[in-house]
Amino acid sequence: MRLSKWDCSVSLKVGQDAFIAQAKEILKYGAGVVIMAFDEKGQASTAKDKIRICCRAYDILCSEKYGILFPPGKIPLFDDIESGLRSMCIDAVLNLDSANIVERLLEKCEAIKLEKTSGKLEKKIDEWRLESVEKRLSHALVKGIDKYVVSDAEEIRHNKEKYPFTLNIIEGPLMDGMNIVGHRFGAGKMFLPQVIKSARVMKKAVKYFVALFGG
Repeated sequence: MRLSKWDCSVSLKVGQDAFIAQAKEILKYGAGVVIMAFDEKGQASTAKDKIRICCRAYDILCSEKYGILFPPGKIPLFDDIESGLRSMCIDAVLNLDSANIVERLLEKCEAIKLEKTSGKLEKKIDEWRLESVEKRLSHALVKGIDKYVVSDAEEIRHNKEKYPFTLNIIEGPLMDGMNIVGHRFGAGKMFLPQVIKSARVMKKAVKYFVALFGG
């Protein structure tokens, strides 16, 4: 590392391609990568920006199987995190509940969001349920909501004029929703846990259709 032209930290301020190239160079020496909370726009100044940048760096490097360390000063103090969420973070970091930790964290985040928005979130939920079944399925996939996916799948399959074959539904409304997920993930507007939840909604819908044919 003493001979490398970079120090022992990297950041996204150089751009994503250069960031990955630096990580590869450091990895050759068997070193971990310390991430600084910078991106192309500069240094993160708020907790929200710090988390956003660190999550983006995490997704990039973990997808490439690089080691990664975040300086504690770059994220909110651990003791300041609400106790329930802190416990889940420990489970996630130490891989103590690999089967359920994604759902637990997302449910906790939704609960926090609901608490902060009061009844506003409930109003939004009611509004999207008034949309066409195609838009409801797309919304459910993007938001990772599986509560209504089976009933919506049942409703849409009866529209034989528009969808004569089940495959038309899968390749149409369902894939439209997953395409939105893919675009948002590629743009850094969604993160891996959210994509996983969307994929599980898709799987539940497809499983429903397969069961109708004895699959």
